[in-house]
Amino acid sequence: MVIQSESFVESRNLANQNSILNKYNISTKVNLPAVGENLQDQPNVAFSYEANTIINEAIPYLAYGGVSDFLGNLPDVNLGAWAARVSEGINNSVGAASLERLFQIQYYLIKKEVPDAETIMETSFTLGSDPSALLDISFWLAMPFSRGNVHIGSANPSAYPQINPNFFLIDFDLTVQIGIAKWVRKFYTTPPMSSMVRGTSPGSGLPMDATDAQWGDWIKNNCKFISPFLVWLC
Repeated sequence: MVIQSESFVESRNLANQNSILNKYNISTKVNLPAVGENLQDQPNVAFSYEANTIINEAIPYLAYGGVSDFLGNLPDVNLGAWAARVSEGINNSVGAASLERLFQIQYYLIKKEVPDAETIMETSFTLGSDPSALLDISFWLAMPFSRGNVHIGSANPSAYPQINPNFFLIDFDLTVQIGIAKWVRKFYTTPPMSSMVRGTSPGSGLPMDATDAQWGDWIKNNCKFISPFLVWLC
């Protein structure tokens, strides 16, 4: 979904909820239940480290990981319950039965080690700044089960919409994101990489022996939308 496509559609009297259009004095011409719903986005989280030398070149490195790399054994799950919860979270625009079938395929792919973790390491030079000793690594789960929505926030179709990705609506998504974060941190704290950098984030705010609850709180407070980030990368 293009983030602002729903703004174009809703502002032209095509929408799924009269209450949204009525709020901005837009009458409904065509009732389209799925407009703006079923938004799927990845929670983008980043660590920053200081390298022991100035890096004067662009080095965007991309790495992927299967579930065994960062999580180990998969838990027993109730995909039907997940589907019902997500369907409710997206105003029943997609039925629970349809979502459950999609989730069955998705969970099968995860079990078969199709990468569910994506990381990208960049320098300040890559990001358009002057060369420095800064290394950033962003990471996210590739196949979240949680879904959300995006709707207009004004009658102006050019205005930025209201985005609700419903990150971690399904607890398993947070479990995966925690596993990826630990995996990334282990990379930076393991020789030889550990001798090349000094940590600045997450730093003392998240101790090395942090519990999963601490990790979860930190991730929720620091994750961002990934869609604008990927548009920028493209």
